[in-house]
Amino acid sequence: MNATIRARFDLMTVTLILTASVVCAQDDLVVSNVAAQPRAGTNLVDVTYDLETVDGSPVAVSLWLSTDAEGTISHHCQAVSGNVGDEVMPGAGLSIVWDAGSDRPGIDSTTCRLRVTAYVRENIDGFVLIPPGSFMMGSPPDELGRFEDEVQHMVTLTQGLYVASTEVTEEWWDEVMGSGTSTSQLPQNYITWDMGVEFCNELSLREGLTPAYSVEGSTYHVTWNREANGYRIPTEAEWEYACRAGSQTAFFNGPMSYLECEPVDPNLDQAAWYCGNSGSMRHEVGQKQPNAWGLYDMPGSLFEQVWDTYQFDYENLPAVDPTYYEGPGSRRVVRGGFWSSYARRTRSACRVDFEPAGPHYADGFRPVRSAE
Repeated sequence: MNATIRARFDLMTVTLILTASVVCAQDDLVVSNVAAQPRAGTNLVDVTYDLETVDGSPVAVSLWLSTDAEGTISHHCQAVSGNVGDEVMPGAGLSIVWDAGSDRPGIDSTTCRLRVTAYVRENIDGFVLIPPGSFMMGSPPDELGRFEDEVQHMVTLTQGLYVASTEVTEEWWDEVMGSGTSTSQLPQNYITWDMGVEFCNELSLREGLTPAYSVEGSTYHVTWNREANGYRIPTEAEWEYACRAGSQTAFFNGPMSYLECEPVDPNLDQAAWYCGNSGSMRHEVGQKQPNAWGLYDMPGSLFEQVWDTYQFDYENLPAVDPTYYEGPGSRRVVRGGFWSSYARRTRSACRVDFEPAGPHYADGFRPVRSAE
């Protein structure tokens, strides 16, 4: 097995193309002199780079991989160590060690590219900044439990995104929309898409931001102002990108072993509240394992509202920043499953469409905000 991996890995080293990029950065942030060298006799790659900032403050650095001829950066390298992560100080000759054999076993491509990405994280309490990038949306044909509306296709998101680290809690909802007396950390359920829009606009106004949505009172037709800096509901593509956090398996922490409630799926048990472990009730947010970007409860807990109305063949939408909205009354999409869902319904690629109706005990949401 190791020989096979190394043989394929040697194929990669012959044609390795290196690029550097700066994401969500100011003019004083520069990545340069990127170089990579496979370590002989191993599956490790040594990556070096220089990082400059005017004020010398730490920044977030990540490593990304492309294996196609177009250079689509589709894999967030997670088996990494060294000068990588959230608090990297600027300097020359910084280094990252990537365990390609662990992260991408059996890699077999003649057009591999690595990208070092650096970006400044603005601190927004309760939110995590995720970088723009490309990913494979949907599920492969052989994924256990997949549905036919999950055709895999490459999607590119061009803008960084602040994503709430948890679903909106009863305390947070009450603070913005109610009396401000609740202290409950249970996820707020019975949330319709319209209620999510109202929450995002109210939260934006409270923080002096431009609301993302305008609403026509008679028809409740919602228009999204994409230039606004306020909070909003994520698009379906943004939701899956955030959920996956660079992963390509059924769950962000690995494949799925069991379709339903029992036996308890070992990976899902670590990451989510679902029918196999919830005891048929909601649980406080943030109790399960977060994904690689620090987001909790993306699978399970509550279904999460997204902006898009449902399109079966979503692979035919634009490949860059795709959205689909037909207006009031159209079929909606929720993602992630909830505390009583079968395991297969909590997979990162799973889509659930429904006719808009009143509030439901399984539905919640988490707001996002476009990075400026």
